Amino acid sequence: MDANLLEIKSKISEIFNVDDDEIIDIFEKSSKINVLKDFVLFSEGKHSDNLYIIGSGLADIFKSGEHINSVGKGDLLGEMSLVGVDKSTATVVAKTDMVLFKFKKHRFELLLNKYPKMNQSIVLMTISRKIQQQDITAEM
Repeated sequence: MDANLLEIKSKISEIFNVDDDEIIDIFEKSSKINVLKDFVLFSEGKHSDNLYIIGSGLADIFKSGEHINSVGKGDLLGEMSLVGVDKSTATVVAKTDMVLFKFKKHRFELLLNKYPKMNQSIVLMTISRKIQQQDITAEM
């Protein structure tokens, strides 16, 4: 198993509600990529059909040019596209060099159908993030 995946395995298991064999199956559907600091993963208002799980490094999230959050190892990026949001709701920039596990949206959707508990976890996560974004937008 990949060293980065070993480091985030317990967090992924907890977030997605999946076991070790399911984690292996899930990550076999990804491609591991390295990105350099300042690389833009998502641009607010632009279309994207990728999802990422952070293997290492940090990313900053900006909404309307304002920093709203930082994310790191084991966090999921791009999940809003799974609930019908066609365009990125925020800009995400690598704060450090990063190792990412990249999923094409359609492949990730197949995994959600295969693992219903994971699907439920993702839905709850996206609802929570959508509420947070609405709260942040209201404060701006």
